[in-house]
Amino acid sequence: MRTTRALVAALAIGSVVLTGCGETKPTTITKTVTVKPSAPTAKTVTKMYDAGSSEPYDGMITFGDGGIVATPEGTWHFGLGKVASSVDGETMSYLTEGKNVLVPVAWSFTPPGGYSQAEQAGAVSQPDQTEIRMVAGGKPYLLTPDMTSSDAQIVAVPGAANQPLSLRVTYRDLTQTIDLRTGKVTGTERAAGLYDGLSTSGSGTCPEISNGFTSGVGLQVRATCGIVAVTRASYLKGSGWAPAGTAWVTATVIVNPGSFVWHNPDKTVSTYTTKVELTGASLGGKPSSSISRTGNSFNITFAAPAGKASMQLVLNQKLTGITTQVAPPQTAAVAPEPTSTSTSPTSTAAPSDPSSSPSDPSAPRSTTSSTVPSPSSTKTLPGVNAPQTVTLTQNVVSTISFRKA
Repeated sequence: MRTTRALVAALAIGSVVLTGCGETKPTTITKTVTVKPSAPTAKTVTKMYDAGSSEPYDGMITFGDGGIVATPEGTWHFGLGKVASSVDGETMSYLTEGKNVLVPVAWSFTPPGGYSQAEQAGAVSQPDQTEIRMVAGGKPYLLTPDMTSSDAQIVAVPGAANQPLSLRVTYRDLTQTIDLRTGKVTGTERAAGLYDGLSTSGSGTCPEISNGFTSGVGLQVRATCGIVAVTRASYLKGSGWAPAGTAWVTATVIVNPGSFVWHNPDKTVSTYTTKVELTGASLGGKPSSSISRTGNSFNITFAAPAGKASMQLVLNQKLTGITTQVAPPQTAAVAPEPTSTSTSPTSTAAPSDPSSSPSDPSAPRSTTSSTVPSPSSTKTLPGVNAPQTVTLTQNVVSTISFRKA
């Protein structure tokens, strides 16, 4: 309340008194005067008789520690002025009659940092989905259609000056309620990520995917994994509000197949065409809510605990290599092996001759024996065939973190 007082000033008036001896003797006369203040400037009077009628309010309102409510489109801080049938502002006086009272409400508005949550929720440039209404006597009253700047309104409502007063702040299908007298906000469970003080964007690292050797036979894989974006939001277009006490965390992961080969014992190499799959993922031990992909880029969304600044991310990756390339069969010459052949003993009888003596059974018989080389030959050795399909399954462990906003 502005007060004025009369100002009392003591004015010291100096004078000179002459004496008969020619001396001058100083003296002081004190006089009290009253200075009246100028008349106050008359205020413009606005009469608000209809319940629900509202006007801009130009008075001063103090904001308390509470009274803060947030939606994906921004944050509002509310303050309540003096509730009465007659309220004075700086240059205006507001009056109502009958069973109505006047409720002055002020607010400050802060857009979401980086607009990331507003963009994900479908907002474009300014809040157009958030509806804010004052509730008095069980009935809602619109403050003003535009709540995007710091302002104040005074609203005429029926009832007593000490009646309960609240605001209903609704975004899509979620309504949060703020008690204007205490500043307490209820209904925030599914909007918990808007109040936990964490940033809407985070970071993460993904280690190299490797399996193989420096020399030998078998599979050799070198693949890279990168987390290119991490965001948080309480509301996602297509998913709605996060479950109570959580926030939607979305990680964008890119997997580059890199090198996928099979080393054969004969020193040849089979090259594979690689197929990348993400069979599952978990964040802080909780499985993902959804996984979508474009090429080798995967968007993975989790319902993560609100207020958790750092969590372990596990990606269940499956790499499948497919090839039609095999080591060709080889042809080698085979050295000949000696082969022995023999004939049975044979006896040869000459034609009959009278002059000859009869044959002697004890006479030696001739025997024929020879070694015959086999023809020169080659042998086909089987090729060392690499597997046509190779599957590598790995759990890639990394960390996602958010900073304090």
